[in-house]
Amino acid sequence: MSRIPSVKSPPSALLTDVWYTLVYYPRAERDRIEALRAKTWFRALTEAGLSPVRARAAIRRIGRESRASERQGRTLPLDEQIRAVGKVTGTELEVLELVDRFDAIIEKHPPRVARGAQATLRVVRARGIRVGVVSNVVFERGTGARRLLRRLGLHRFSDTIVLSADDGIAKPDPRPFCRCLRELAVEPADAWYLGDQPTDIIGALAAGVHPVRFVGLARFGPRVSSDVPVSRSVPVLRRWSDLLPMVNGAGARNGCRGAT
Repeated sequence: MSRIPSVKSPPSALLTDVWYTLVYYPRAERDRIEALRAKTWFRALTEAGLSPVRARAAIRRIGRESRASERQGRTLPLDEQIRAVGKVTGTELEVLELVDRFDAIIEKHPPRVARGAQATLRVVRARGIRVGVVSNVVFERGTGARRLLRRLGLHRFSDTIVLSADDGIAKPDPRPFCRCLRELAVEPADAWYLGDQPTDIIGALAAGVHPVRFVGLARFGPRVSSDVPVSRSVPVLRRWSDLLPMVNGAGARNGCRGAT
Protein backbone atom coordinates (compact mmCIF):
# COMPACT_ATOMS: atom_id res chain seq x y z
CA MET A 1 0.00 0.00 0.00
CA SER A 2 1.31 3.49 -0.89
CA ARG A 3 2.62 5.70 1.88
CA ILE A 4 0.92 9.10 1.86
CA PRO A 5 2.74 11.89 3.73
CA SER A 6 1.11 13.71 6.59
CA VAL A 7 -0.01 17.03 5.11
CA LYS A 8 -1.12 20.42 6.35
CA SER A 9 -1.46 22.73 3.34
CA PRO A 10 -1.72 22.19 -0.44
CA PRO A 11 1.31 22.54 -2.74
CA SER A 12 1.29 25.30 -5.32
CA ALA A 13 2.90 23.12 -7.98
CA LEU A 14 3.22 19.46 -8.89
CA LEU A 15 6.22 18.56 -11.04
CA THR A 16 6.48 15.22 -12.79
CA ASP A 17 8.94 13.07 -14.69
CA VAL A 18 7.94 11.64 -18.08
CA TRP A 19 9.43 8.19 -18.67
CA TYR A 20 8.07 5.40 -16.46
CA THR A 21 6.14 7.92 -14.44
CA LEU A 22 3.84 9.64 -16.92
CA VAL A 23 4.35 7.34 -19.92
CA TYR A 24 5.85 3.88 -20.38
CA TYR A 25 6.52 0.95 -22.67
CA PRO A 26 5.65 -2.59 -21.60
CA ARG A 27 8.80 -4.70 -21.45
CA ALA A 28 8.46 -6.27 -24.90
CA GLU A 29 7.77 -2.89 -26.52
CA ARG A 30 10.67 -1.30 -24.66
CA ASP A 31 13.00 -4.01 -25.98
CA ARG A 32 11.68 -3.34 -29.47
CA ILE A 33 12.34 0.39 -29.19
CA GLU A 34 15.88 -0.21 -27.95
CA ALA A 35 16.47 -2.63 -30.84
CA LEU A 36 15.20 -0.03 -33.34
CA ARG A 37 17.54 2.60 -31.90
CA ALA A 38 20.50 0.21 -32.12
CA LYS A 39 19.52 -0.68 -35.70
CA THR A 40 19.36 3.02 -36.58
CA TRP A 41 22.85 3.62 -35.22
CA PHE A 42 24.16 0.45 -36.94
CA ARG A 43 22.75 1.44 -40.31
CA ALA A 44 24.16 4.97 -40.09
CA LEU A 45 27.61 3.85 -39.00
CA THR A 46 27.96 1.05 -41.54
CA GLU A 47 26.64 3.28 -44.35
CA ALA A 48 29.34 5.76 -43.34
CA GLY A 49 32.01 3.08 -43.82
CA LEU A 50 32.43 1.49 -40.38
CA SER A 51 32.76 -2.30 -40.25
CA PRO A 52 29.91 -4.21 -38.52
CA VAL A 53 32.23 -5.16 -35.64
CA ARG A 54 33.34 -1.56 -35.06
CA ALA A 55 29.78 -0.32 -35.45
CA ARG A 56 28.49 -2.68 -32.74
CA ALA A 57 31.35 -1.66 -30.43
CA ALA A 58 30.52 2.01 -31.03
CA ILE A 59 26.84 1.40 -30.21
CA ARG A 60 27.76 -0.23 -26.89
CA ARG A 61 30.02 2.72 -26.12
CA ILE A 62 27.27 5.20 -26.94
CA GLY A 63 24.97 3.49 -24.44
CA ARG A 64 27.56 3.38 -21.66
CA GLU A 65 28.60 6.99 -22.08
CA SER A 66 25.02 8.26 -22.35
CA ARG A 67 24.04 6.55 -19.08
CA ALA A 68 27.20 7.75 -17.32
CA SER A 69 26.67 11.35 -18.45
CA GLU A 70 23.04 11.30 -17.33
CA ARG A 71 24.01 10.11 -13.85
CA GLN A 72 26.35 13.10 -13.65
CA GLY A 73 23.62 15.56 -14.66
CA ARG A 74 24.56 16.01 -18.30
CA THR A 75 22.74 15.09 -21.51
CA LEU A 76 24.15 15.91 -24.91
CA PRO A 77 21.39 17.03 -27.27
CA LEU A 78 20.87 14.39 -29.94
CA ASP A 79 22.53 16.33 -32.76
CA GLU A 80 25.61 16.86 -30.60
CA GLN A 81 25.66 13.16 -29.70
CA ILE A 82 25.71 12.29 -33.38
CA ARG A 83 28.52 14.73 -34.13
CA ALA A 84 30.53 13.36 -31.18
CA VAL A 85 30.04 9.77 -32.40
CA GLY A 86 31.12 10.78 -35.89
CA LYS A 87 34.26 12.42 -34.53
CA VAL A 88 35.21 9.45 -32.34
CA THR A 89 34.59 6.88 -35.09
CA GLY A 90 36.00 8.97 -37.91
CA THR A 91 32.78 8.79 -39.90
CA GLU A 92 30.73 11.39 -41.77
CA LEU A 93 27.22 11.09 -40.36
CA GLU A 94 24.20 12.90 -41.80
CA VAL A 95 23.20 14.64 -38.57
CA LEU A 96 19.78 16.04 -39.46
CA GLU A 97 18.71 12.89 -41.27
CA LEU A 98 19.78 10.71 -38.34
CA VAL A 99 18.03 12.96 -35.82
CA ASP A 100 14.83 12.60 -37.85
CA ARG A 101 15.22 8.81 -37.83
CA PHE A 102 15.47 8.72 -34.03
CA ASP A 103 12.52 11.06 -33.59
CA ALA A 104 10.49 8.89 -35.96
CA ILE A 105 10.92 5.84 -33.71
CA ILE A 106 8.76 7.18 -30.89
CA GLU A 107 6.42 8.90 -33.33
CA LYS A 108 5.71 5.58 -35.04
CA HIS A 109 5.74 3.61 -31.77
CA PRO A 110 4.38 5.95 -29.07
CA PRO A 111 4.44 4.86 -25.42
CA ARG A 112 1.37 4.31 -23.28
CA VAL A 113 0.09 6.84 -20.76
CA ALA A 114 0.20 5.65 -17.15
CA ARG A 115 -3.16 4.53 -15.88
CA GLY A 116 -4.98 7.31 -14.02
CA ALA A 117 -2.43 10.00 -14.90
CA GLN A 118 -4.69 12.20 -17.00
CA ALA A 119 -7.65 11.95 -14.64
CA THR A 120 -5.45 12.78 -11.66
CA LEU A 121 -3.77 15.73 -13.36
CA ARG A 122 -7.16 17.05 -14.41
CA VAL A 123 -8.24 17.12 -10.76
CA VAL A 124 -4.94 18.67 -9.67
CA ARG A 125 -5.24 21.47 -12.23
CA ALA A 126 -8.89 22.03 -11.32
CA ARG A 127 -7.81 22.68 -7.73
CA GLY A 128 -5.50 25.49 -8.87
CA ILE A 129 -2.23 23.58 -8.58
CA ARG A 130 0.23 24.34 -11.37
CA VAL A 131 1.84 21.41 -13.18
CA GLY A 132 5.33 21.25 -14.66
CA VAL A 133 7.24 18.52 -16.47
CA VAL A 134 10.93 18.01 -15.67
CA SER A 135 12.47 15.13 -17.58
CA ASN A 136 15.69 13.80 -19.06
CA VAL A 137 15.52 13.18 -22.81
CA VAL A 138 18.47 11.30 -24.25
CA PHE A 139 17.36 9.66 -27.50
CA GLU A 140 15.16 12.33 -29.08
CA ARG A 141 15.15 16.06 -29.66
CA GLY A 142 13.28 18.24 -27.23
CA THR A 143 10.91 19.13 -30.08
CA GLY A 144 10.28 15.43 -30.71
CA ALA A 145 9.50 14.78 -27.05
CA ARG A 146 7.11 17.75 -26.96
CA ARG A 147 5.33 16.52 -30.08
CA LEU A 148 4.91 13.16 -28.36
CA LEU A 149 3.35 14.75 -25.26
CA ARG A 150 1.01 16.73 -27.49
CA ARG A 151 0.06 13.63 -29.47
CA LEU A 152 -0.76 11.79 -26.23
CA GLY A 153 -2.84 14.74 -25.03
CA LEU A 154 -0.60 15.33 -22.02
CA HIS A 155 0.34 18.90 -22.97
CA ARG A 156 -3.12 19.98 -21.80
CA PHE A 157 -2.19 19.23 -18.20
CA SER A 158 1.19 20.99 -18.03
CA ASP A 159 1.94 24.69 -17.63
CA THR A 160 5.59 24.30 -18.62
CA ILE A 161 7.93 21.58 -19.86
CA VAL A 162 11.66 21.45 -19.06
CA LEU A 163 13.73 18.81 -20.88
CA SER A 164 17.42 18.01 -20.61
CA ALA A 165 17.60 17.92 -24.41
CA ASP A 166 17.01 21.69 -24.44
CA ASP A 167 20.24 22.75 -22.77
CA GLY A 168 22.14 19.58 -21.89
CA ILE A 169 21.52 19.88 -18.13
CA ALA A 170 19.93 16.74 -16.70
CA LYS A 171 18.64 15.42 -13.40
CA PRO A 172 20.02 14.86 -10.79
CA ASP A 173 21.38 18.39 -11.32
CA PRO A 174 18.90 20.67 -9.49
CA ARG A 175 18.91 23.34 -12.20
CA PRO A 176 16.12 21.80 -14.34
CA PHE A 177 13.86 21.90 -11.27
CA CYS A 178 14.82 25.49 -10.56
CA ARG A 179 14.18 26.50 -14.17
CA CYS A 180 10.75 24.87 -14.09
CA LEU A 181 9.85 26.61 -10.83
CA ARG A 182 10.94 30.00 -12.19
CA GLU A 183 8.67 29.50 -15.19
CA LEU A 184 5.81 28.52 -12.87
CA ALA A 185 6.61 31.39 -10.46
CA VAL A 186 6.49 28.92 -7.56
CA GLU A 187 8.91 28.53 -4.67
CA PRO A 188 10.55 25.10 -4.15
CA ALA A 189 9.02 24.86 -0.67
CA ASP A 190 5.60 24.86 -2.33
CA ALA A 191 6.31 22.16 -4.91
CA TRP A 192 6.28 18.36 -5.16
CA TYR A 193 8.12 16.19 -7.68
CA LEU A 194 6.98 12.77 -8.81
CA GLY A 195 9.66 10.54 -10.36
CA ASP A 196 10.69 6.91 -10.56
CA GLN A 197 14.49 6.95 -10.30
CA PRO A 198 16.75 7.61 -7.29
CA THR A 199 18.39 10.40 -9.31
CA ASP A 200 14.95 12.04 -9.53
CA ILE A 201 14.76 12.06 -5.76
CA ILE A 202 18.30 13.37 -5.37
CA GLY A 203 17.71 16.20 -7.85
CA ALA A 204 14.44 17.23 -6.25
CA LEU A 205 15.99 17.29 -2.78
CA ALA A 206 18.93 19.35 -4.06
CA ALA A 207 16.46 21.89 -5.44
CA GLY A 208 14.50 22.01 -2.20
CA VAL A 209 11.47 20.31 -3.75
CA HIS A 210 9.53 17.66 -1.84
CA PRO A 211 10.16 14.33 -3.66
CA VAL A 212 7.64 11.55 -4.12
CA ARG A 213 8.81 8.29 -5.66
CA PHE A 214 6.52 6.60 -8.17
CA VAL A 215 6.97 2.82 -8.41
CA GLY A 216 3.79 1.88 -10.25
CA LEU A 217 5.67 1.20 -13.51
CA ALA A 218 8.92 -0.09 -11.99
CA ARG A 219 8.43 -3.54 -13.51
CA PHE A 220 8.61 -2.00 -16.99
CA GLY A 221 11.31 0.62 -16.53
CA PRO A 222 15.11 0.52 -16.49
CA ARG A 223 16.77 -1.17 -13.57
CA VAL A 224 17.26 1.16 -10.63
CA SER A 225 20.92 1.78 -9.79
CA SER A 226 21.75 0.07 -6.51
CA ASP A 227 24.58 2.49 -5.73
CA VAL A 228 22.24 5.47 -5.27
CA PRO A 229 20.59 5.51 -1.84
CA VAL A 230 16.97 6.57 -1.43
CA SER A 231 15.79 7.80 1.95
CA ARG A 232 13.13 5.71 3.62
CA SER A 233 11.38 8.96 4.54
CA VAL A 234 10.52 9.69 0.89
CA PRO A 235 6.86 8.81 0.24
CA VAL A 236 6.26 6.04 -2.29
CA LEU A 237 3.22 5.92 -4.56
CA ARG A 238 2.04 3.00 -6.68
CA ARG A 239 -0.91 4.66 -8.41
CA TRP A 240 -1.46 8.09 -9.90
CA SER A 241 -4.74 8.31 -8.02
CA ASP A 242 -2.72 8.18 -4.79
CA LEU A 243 -1.57 11.71 -5.60
CA LEU A 244 -4.99 13.13 -4.82
CA PRO A 245 -4.50 13.12 -1.01
CA MET A 246 -1.26 15.04 -1.68
CA VAL A 247 -3.07 18.15 -2.82
CA ASN A 248 -3.32 19.05 0.86
CA GLY A 249 0.45 18.57 1.34
CA ALA A 250 3.35 20.82 2.29
CA GLY A 251 6.79 21.10 0.71
CA ALA A 252 10.40 21.13 1.72
CA ARG A 253 13.11 23.73 2.23
CA ASN A 254 13.85 26.25 -0.50
CA GLY A 255 16.94 25.16 -2.45
CA CYS A 256 16.59 27.44 -5.52
CA ARG A 257 17.35 31.13 -5.50
CA GLY A 258 15.00 33.51 -7.23
CA ALA A 259 12.27 31.02 -8.04
CA THR A 260 9.70 33.78 -8.37
